[in-house]
Amino acid sequence: MKKIKLSFALIFSLCIGSFAITKSNMNPETPVYPDVAYGPDKEQQMDLYLPEKNAQKNAKVFLLLHGGGWNHGDKEKMNFIANYLRKQFPDHAVANINYRLATDDSPGFPKQTDDIALAIAYLQNNSQTYGISSQYAFVSSSAGAHLALLYSYKYDKDAIIKAVSSFVGPVDFTDPSYTEHIKNEYPLKSLIGKKSYKQFPELYQDVSPITHITAKAPPTLAIYGQKDPLVPYTQAKRLKDRLDHFGVANETYVYPNEAHGDWSAESNAEKLLRMTAFFQRHFN
Repeated sequence: MKKIKLSFALIFSLCIGSFAITKSNMNPETPVYPDVAYGPDKEQQMDLYLPEKNAQKNAKVFLLLHGGGWNHGDKEKMNFIANYLRKQFPDHAVANINYRLATDDSPGFPKQTDDIALAIAYLQNNSQTYGISSQYAFVSSSAGAHLALLYSYKYDKDAIIKAVSSFVGPVDFTDPSYTEHIKNEYPLKSLIGKKSYKQFPELYQDVSPITHITAKAPPTLAIYGQKDPLVPYTQAKRLKDRLDHFGVANETYVYPNEAHGDWSAESNAEKLLRMTAFFQRHFN
């Protein structure tokens, strides 16, 4: 893999950590709306970051989805990415979205993709109020990346998702490397409940984003770690082969020394540069 040369200052500035923007430090010139309710459930909230007051109207919108195995996690984990994107794409808006988490009695599918649809509908219905367009791109991690890819490939019938960036997102739950990698009878318990692959192969196919790829799929950036104990790196090749088959623009990278999280500062910084370049080409 060709390395991108990075200065220590750049690596440090990209990886010093995240901070939450609250009502106490809102800037009227760069409106931030925390905990906007897009549905009746307390977990159906988003933080909405709008461009500067004098920026162009009809701003494109980044949609951020956090990870957490479908049953935990919070949009706060994506604050760093939200602020990074605001600096790199000052004319764009950012929606950092929470979704209903899975419980033993209520698995993530399909309520979490329903929440994504509800959040997008809220943004569309209030587009004039916020000065945003109906063009969206996902920035997502882990379980959130799975949901972003699944929504983009299966549910986006109007092609309003223009690009999707996935960090360590599983794409094919029928991959032998995945079924052998996760030595558990119910590897997708949080997503679909106690249903084994042997008993419900069609369901495992249906919740696999790769199943729903067509020539209309949006440009895709996918990044994996070869030492990932949760998502086998074989997912990268399967995804790329399928996207290539349909002629969909895509970039796939596997970092040989990285796992699922806690990547090195250099790899994290390089990952952000790749994401920035990807969106400059496909969502600018």
